[in-house]
Amino acid sequence: MLVSGDIIRIEKHHLLNITGEVPLDPHAPKGISGLFVVVKTSMSGGGMNFDGPYPNGHRVYCEKINDKDIKVDFYQSGCFIVMIEDIEPIGRIELRYQ
Repeated sequence: MLVSGDIIRIEKHHLLNITGEVPLDPHAPKGISGLFVVVKTSMSGGGMNFDGPYPNGHRVYCEKINDKDIKVDFYQSGCFIVMIEDIEPIGRIELRYQ
């Protein structure tokens, strides 16, 4: 599972939430793909549906490295549409907040 500080490559075929909202076509549009840093992770999103409860998933929040205004999030586990299960970090950065 990804952790804060991991650097990942988002590709055009990945399913994402962009700036916290699910777009009509959740495939990464041109310009969104590239290098991102993981800024936060959480176990969240679980709830109830007609079949009963479903568990939380590992949610990953990222910012584009060369444009901090572009934010995406996705799940790495659980039962969600917006998931990227097979993504691996390609680097690591130390995050510092002031």
